[in-house]
Amino acid sequence: MYGFKNQILAHKNEVFDSIYIEKRFYKPNQYLFDSCFNFFPTPIYSLKEVKKWNSTYLKDYDTIVWKQTKFLIEQNIDSLFREHLRGVQDITGIKGNAKFLAYFPPKNYGISGGCDPQSMAFDLMYKIEDKDYIQSVIPHEIEHTVYESQMGNDPYYSTGIGVTIDEGLASFFEHRYLNKPESIILNSEEETSWLIEHERVIFEKLEPFFFKELDEACPLLYHFDRNSECEPLIFNTPTKIVKVNLGYFLGHRIVERYELTNGKDSWKDAYKLSPREFYERSGYKEHITK
Repeated sequence: MYGFKNQILAHKNEVFDSIYIEKRFYKPNQYLFDSCFNFFPTPIYSLKEVKKWNSTYLKDYDTIVWKQTKFLIEQNIDSLFREHLRGVQDITGIKGNAKFLAYFPPKNYGISGGCDPQSMAFDLMYKIEDKDYIQSVIPHEIEHTVYESQMGNDPYYSTGIGVTIDEGLASFFEHRYLNKPESIILNSEEETSWLIEHERVIFEKLEPFFFKELDEACPLLYHFDRNSECEPLIFNTPTKIVKVNLGYFLGHRIVERYELTNGKDSWKDAYKLSPREFYERSGYKEHITK
């Protein structure tokens, strides 16, 4: 759903058409706004607010909007989505059914991600003119829908270990698919080195929440950048980005260990094994605590 195009077209002839934004942007994505974007402290994605911030969007962000739109056209965003969709399907061997919104969000209220295969989003203003980000976020988020289509009904999917495997698998897939260096799991070699150095402590702090339901695993969710209301389990990280992404690193390392333990390409077992069983078969706990 190329919402960003309709956000621009709603200002055709320099007159904002609120009916157009309702019919072409809000209504087709109302399920996403209601089911997944409702955690914000203000109803920024209600119909009233969507009309309000879209009415001034081009004026407020004129230079940035056109810069990013030109960049997206140059990247041939339509073909890029199709290319990555085929890539995810070819590698996993799974064809899912999902709905994504590619859009320009209001300031400080953007999301790349979602709640289920019918409510996923790409924040196209998160990193302006950043080819690497666009190349990585698309396959990462598409892979999430494949995993959920396979494991979404498993009783452990909605627990701490479900989130850990889900995000770790998307991270691992992204690295394998894009041939990223193994020495960089987050943003840099320095950050990754710090994480590996503190890996056992990270595991020991997060592991007690693996088999808790998500409403009891708030501290764990903090380290997946999913909930900022809880106190973090680990404080002294080199950057805030590292602190809120510790969970991605840990999940990535579990998937990595699974393949080392069970053989080349065995990581794909994640699409048929319960998150708990996948974790236990990985041998990660034995490896990190020995």
